[in-house]
Amino acid sequence: MKQSLNKAFKPLAFSLVALVALLFSNVTYGQTMVAAVTADSLCVGDTVKLYASSARIGGVTFSWSDTSGASTISPNTGDTVSVYPSVSTNYRVVGDSAGVKDTTYFLVKVNALPVVVGSASKNLVCPGDSVTLTGAGALSYSWDNGVTDGVKKAVLVSTTFNVTGTDSKGCKATDTAVVNVRNRPTVKISASKTEVCTNDTVWLTGSGAKTYAWSTSQSGLNKTGNPVWYTVNVARSYYVRGTDSLGCVGLDTVQVGHKTLPRESWNTWNGPFKAENRACMNEPIEMKADLGTNTYTWSPANVVSSTSGAVVSATLGANTNITCKVDSSNGCSRVVSKLIFPLSSSIGLSVNFVGTNKMCAGGTKEISASGGAKYFWSPATGLDNVNSSTVFATLNTSQTYKVQVYKDGCVRDSSVSVLVDPIPDITLSRTDGGKVLCRNESTEVTITSSTGVRFHWGFGVYSTAKVKSVAPGKTTTLKVTAYTAGGCANTAQMLIQVDSTCGDALGARDLASKELMSIKAGKEKSLNLEFSGMSGKKVALNVFDITGKSVASKSVEISSELELVEVSLLNSVEGIHIVQLLSEGESVTKKIFIH
Repeated sequence: MKQSLNKAFKPLAFSLVALVALLFSNVTYGQTMVAAVTADSLCVGDTVKLYASSARIGGVTFSWSDTSGASTISPNTGDTVSVYPSVSTNYRVVGDSAGVKDTTYFLVKVNALPVVVGSASKNLVCPGDSVTLTGAGALSYSWDNGVTDGVKKAVLVSTTFNVTGTDSKGCKATDTAVVNVRNRPTVKISASKTEVCTNDTVWLTGSGAKTYAWSTSQSGLNKTGNPVWYTVNVARSYYVRGTDSLGCVGLDTVQVGHKTLPRESWNTWNGPFKAENRACMNEPIEMKADLGTNTYTWSPANVVSSTSGAVVSATLGANTNITCKVDSSNGCSRVVSKLIFPLSSSIGLSVNFVGTNKMCAGGTKEISASGGAKYFWSPATGLDNVNSSTVFATLNTSQTYKVQVYKDGCVRDSSVSVLVDPIPDITLSRTDGGKVLCRNESTEVTITSSTGVRFHWGFGVYSTAKVKSVAPGKTTTLKVTAYTAGGCANTAQMLIQVDSTCGDALGARDLASKELMSIKAGKEKSLNLEFSGMSGKKVALNVFDITGKSVASKSVEISSELELVEVSLLNSVEGIHIVQLLSEGESVTKKIFIH
């Protein structure tokens, strides 16, 4: 019997009930006792072991039975049996010791299992949709597949979710909830064109779904329906969300390319002038494409000179609408229509020179035109610009210009010529080879010039003579200017060196008889010269102080047979002065004393 009691304290490894503690319930009738190991309560389906013991000494056997007949005990003999009643059951055990029997009863109480129901908020969903799984009929719930009771769960594939519910007595029951996932619709977009010209329309058609929502970005909505159209201005992607009858969404995108329209336009031209949609009444006008690199179709055909080409012409007597269709190589086209207004000419063209139309080579001549709103000069040779009413021509040779004048679609033109005289050639030479002169010596200077016809020797002396005798009296740079018949000039110069240590200082010699009447000092530091018999001649007067410094100079042309010339001597001081007169290469010098 001690051995049987020891058995009663052994843990039951095969019990289906998680035992927190051992609770012995002892029922004793006579010499036989029964003990059970169980939890606070027993749930349907749980197993419990019953232990029988006897106070008798040895030789006791036990037999077990269910008084209600609700369960079967197998085996039904022995001091230990396992029972799993489905309802509360009273078990009977009979202890037999050599024919002496006593009976004991033991009641096993059984709690019913909870009726657990697992459910999903939706049993048919789209991939990635969320469902809420909820248990009912118990106190707490445990789900597989990472589900928390009452919390949304994203479902990607069809899944059976298992839930275990536990009631307040610790009894557990299970249930399942099935969520089926159907495939998303396979949505496709077909575009009417893969490339579209600016402002053209592309039609987009969706397939594979029931309804369609369209957009030009991945998020956002701007059109619904099927098909839909868009006006294209840039290359872009178009997106569609197709929804099937169960609400599942499929996506697709399509790229539509963009082709720019030809940017070219056209204008009316009259000669070099853009006529800005005007023409001259009943005179030809050109219609010219801006670039000329595309294909052009002009209309109306009965007005234009040709229906094709980059340049066509027309003669208009009334306002006319001209249309040009520009087709580029990328397949895009643009239609440009303009209403052309023919106007009567109101141009009064005139062309004028500042001075004459003659000039010297290398010079600049101003030419002006009037009567128009725009001007064009050609050729551009020598001109400072070609689009002004006034131009400046810098030339070395004669040139004829054409000036075109524009106003109100009309053009008139005129030609003008600029006559250019060459610059004369001139060189100076001396017969003495350029030796150094004494103060009273002269030298013969020769001009070489093929185009010069008149020469200025200085001191106001002009002459056609190419040879002159010059007595400078001191080292001097002689400058001689040659003039052509047209008045063009060129200057040459020569250095004449004088030795101041030899010869008489400013030697005197008279002019030809009767040419000089007298030289005398005047009042208020003025010098009066009286000339006779020199009408039409030029005379140069120089006054020097005793050091050779010039204190006065004057050039005059004698206009009468008897003429008095006064020269101011304000820059002089009291003392001896030298007066030098030069006329046509001859000279005379006198000494005077200024008080």
